[in-house]
Amino acid sequence: MPAGESFARQSLYGQRYFLKRFGRCARVGYNVDSFGHNAMLPQILKKSGMDSYVLMRPHAHELSLPGSRFWWQSPDGSRVRTFRIPTCYNNAECSGQEDPVLKRHESFMELTKDETGSLMEFYGVGNHGGGPTRRNIDTLHALQKENGPEIVFSSPEAFFDTLETEHAELPVVRGELQHHASGCYSACMDIKRGNRRAEQALLEAESLSALCEGLLHDGRDSRKKIYDAWEKVLFNQFHDIMGGCCIRAAYQDSADNLGYACTIAEDEANYAAQRIAWHIDTMGEPAFSLSKDQDSLLWEMQDKGVPLVVFNTHAWEVTAPVQIDKDLAGVTDETGRPVPIQFVRSPRGNVKNIWDTVFQASVPPMGYRVYWCFCNKKMEAPSTEIRTDTEALSIENEYLRVSFDHTTGTICEWLDKESGRTLFSGPAALPVVLDETNANTWGHSIYKWDEVSGMFADARVRVMEHGPVRARVRVESSYGKSTLRQDFMLYAGRRALEVEGRVFWQERNKMLKLRFPLNAENTRSFYQIPYGVLERPENGYEEPYQQWMDVCGMADDGVGIGIALLNTGCQSGCVENGTLGFTVLRSPVFAELNANFMGEAGRHEEDADCMDQGERFFSYTILQHSFDGTMDHAAQLTREAAVRNRPFRVCKETYHPGSLGHHYSGLEISGDRVAAGTFKRAEEGEGWVLRLHETTGRACKASVAIPLLHRTVELSFGPQEIKTLLLPDNEALPVQEVDLLERPL
Repeated sequence: MPAGESFARQSLYGQRYFLKRFGRCARVGYNVDSFGHNAMLPQILKKSGMDSYVLMRPHAHELSLPGSRFWWQSPDGSRVRTFRIPTCYNNAECSGQEDPVLKRHESFMELTKDETGSLMEFYGVGNHGGGPTRRNIDTLHALQKENGPEIVFSSPEAFFDTLETEHAELPVVRGELQHHASGCYSACMDIKRGNRRAEQALLEAESLSALCEGLLHDGRDSRKKIYDAWEKVLFNQFHDIMGGCCIRAAYQDSADNLGYACTIAEDEANYAAQRIAWHIDTMGEPAFSLSKDQDSLLWEMQDKGVPLVVFNTHAWEVTAPVQIDKDLAGVTDETGRPVPIQFVRSPRGNVKNIWDTVFQASVPPMGYRVYWCFCNKKMEAPSTEIRTDTEALSIENEYLRVSFDHTTGTICEWLDKESGRTLFSGPAALPVVLDETNANTWGHSIYKWDEVSGMFADARVRVMEHGPVRARVRVESSYGKSTLRQDFMLYAGRRALEVEGRVFWQERNKMLKLRFPLNAENTRSFYQIPYGVLERPENGYEEPYQQWMDVCGMADDGVGIGIALLNTGCQSGCVENGTLGFTVLRSPVFAELNANFMGEAGRHEEDADCMDQGERFFSYTILQHSFDGTMDHAAQLTREAAVRNRPFRVCKETYHPGSLGHHYSGLEISGDRVAAGTFKRAEEGEGWVLRLHETTGRACKASVAIPLLHRTVELSFGPQEIKTLLLPDNEALPVQEVDLLERPL
């Protein structure tokens, strides 16, 4: 569930700690208690100096593997020798026995009786291995004297070295290692959304700091502060915290830690953006004194317009909405070309002016653009095709018409106006309440949530906004003691609906899921995983994913179509029979291991503390796209979802001279199949680090232009390959490809 860059930082910071403290890196990844292992891990491990991996979950009854020892291979071809512990990583399951180690050994021998060669058997007290007692060691010494397999005291690193010398023909396992504790993908919404927000805030801060240093040679070194912030985020990705299976009090600590990280990120991002904005020449030829008498918010002088600097920290041009806390008469780009604007309701409620202005900005990659805001000067902007019908409860632009059911509030029609196709085969955005009375917090031994308790109904549907930029429909419905509000927004020029949701949740031991049935045959489902993409079977299993999930198929006319859900922190969902299920939240009891322990009848006690009660906010995007039978559409989804999670940063400026122009791009990647994961200063020394990854599962070439550093690099990528570049400050030195620890390959 952590982002691909979080996995990279876990390796970067963890291995640097080992180097600093012990003079060497770890060679074995040890991750025994995690609830699953994503398919990109072999590549991440290999590029972090590790060639071996130890895990325990999922167990044999959850995932069948060809043995305890195998090669695990990621989509790019990277392999690591892997060992799944057949029993447990400590004595816990045998702790009630007279001799736990002896009992564990007997169980181990039974489970591995059909395997040959060297194996690992773990023992010890305490959590995650702990340490041995004297009696544990005495038992093992006694077993060494018996006739049977040779037993030696050893380590995982020595075991894998032995495995290599045995020249064993290990089977190859490809893909992810799932599922265990599937309820953890959606337990405790706040920790998932908080983690996503902190990750994105830090990536934005690093990019803006790099942009500021490259443009201005500012000399401010933010690496130590950002490192401290990343440490807080990475610590809270511990599986029990991120998985939502801790007690309530633990999540207050997590909220504090993630808030600390976001505060540091905001400080650094704001500093960098303001420094750049202050060096842009916004004065022009005339000189005049500033006064806020004309307008206290924007300080506009002589109807000149007020400069608004819009920053884009993605490596591609982005067009997205900008909202300004002022009712403006007009907005132009830096060339003076007017852009369509629209008044929308402000979140302010205690002032006379309750209107904001929204417009769509187009900003170059890894750069900025200046727009000009006019308080009184009206201008004619290009027309757009936004229409609403308050009777039919429909909204449309040049590409789509979306209609809502008067009673249920669901999407009853999504019409592609160019082809005449309807995207959904039934009610979409259907809010379904699922029962999980028999599930514990982890969701142990449960893979599908499909026992329907009911649906939100008695909807009130209203058209809330209509203008040249967007239309908005609000749907309010209820179930039991709970209420749900969703605002569906359709922008001009977009084949997507952006949705802002608010649920006041009062249900116990229930799950809320939104369903979207694609109108297609032979459907397939795809999910974004950390720095990768994966196709999964449509079996209705609850699945974890990153920023998007997707179902595709063939329409009646033989054309490939698809629907994707882009999220901002709700990272769990399913697909079955072409219907995509987007999990909003679930409300099990906090940290309840046994669903039936709380009452003799197997029912949860009334005063048990359940998760995600009260007001919760969520957001997502419904995106229509084409499908050609490959994963090429993942490039578009990866970019769209990245923008949804990291929107523009906006600085309102005044008039001042400066050395920078009104339009700048610092980094651009050719094509659309390669995305940038991070752009930052190197951890040590003088240089920059740019991390890139292929997004569609097909080998490709890309040209990376970095005007900020006067560099251009030609690169070849394997399927879903991650590449990290080190760009020295000295332009005479070549660009180097490095591993995730920023060491030359």
